[in-house]
Amino acid sequence: MARRWKVEPCSITVNRDDEDVRDISVSEQKDKRRRGPITAAELMAQLEADHDWVRARDQRDAARRARMAENADEFALVRGALDAAGLPSRDFGHFTSGRYPEIIPQPIFDYRGAVPVLLDVLPNVTRPAVKEAIVRSLSTAYARPYAARALLDEFRKTSNTDQPTLKWAIGNALSTVTTHAHVDELLELARDRRHGAGRGMVVERLGRISGNPRVEKTLMKLIDDPDVAFQAMGGIRRRLGPAKAAELLEPLTAHQDERVRRAAHEHLKRARKAMIK
Repeated sequence: MARRWKVEPCSITVNRDDEDVRDISVSEQKDKRRRGPITAAELMAQLEADHDWVRARDQRDAARRARMAENADEFALVRGALDAAGLPSRDFGHFTSGRYPEIIPQPIFDYRGAVPVLLDVLPNVTRPAVKEAIVRSLSTAYARPYAARALLDEFRKTSNTDQPTLKWAIGNALSTVTTHAHVDELLELARDRRHGAGRGMVVERLGRISGNPRVEKTLMKLIDDPDVAFQAMGGIRRRLGPAKAAELLEPLTAHQDERVRRAAHEHLKRARKAMIK
């Protein structure tokens, strides 16, 4: 029997690489009169009948094919290394959220087995798109702590101005593959404003490291840094608790920078909600 699941009027946004479903407004489907659950096949049929959705999907597919063609030589280099190691390579660089397996085929990729292969080939890759695919494939617990050294080096030499997406992806990977042994380097990167918003997930990682007074001191200094204020405030809430954090965040709701104000309002809301519980 086909799996049935309830669909509420809402907007569904999936991982940016979920090529088949994106920004679906369920309330705008053609059969608005229907109530109750629908199957994945029925949802896909509705989407396929939506000319705007089909056109947007085709445009994304064309952009992905163009990106793959432009970087074909280095993608082939990585896939060749995976093949030589006896690992599946076809779905390298294909990422999904895994939320809708009935609609979006899940990639077949051995993230655990690929760690040493990807680390070996990383120094030979220069194209940002291919390097980002490697970095994202290393953003798993399987790569902890083995990928930390290489990714710390990559983070330092990647320009936040020229390659902000790649920079953020590396920082995101560092939030997963680093351990307490890397706290000194994480603190160094978090304090260096030249790394811009790419530091966001590095600061988030620091916010999950307890028992280190230098971490708390750094987070306190970063709560008014527009590039990483949101992550720093989150770390402070975890450390100080909702009541003390609320006192600290209240003045920042009037900060001159809009990003700091927004972050302060959001974390203040979360702190007050926690205080009610």
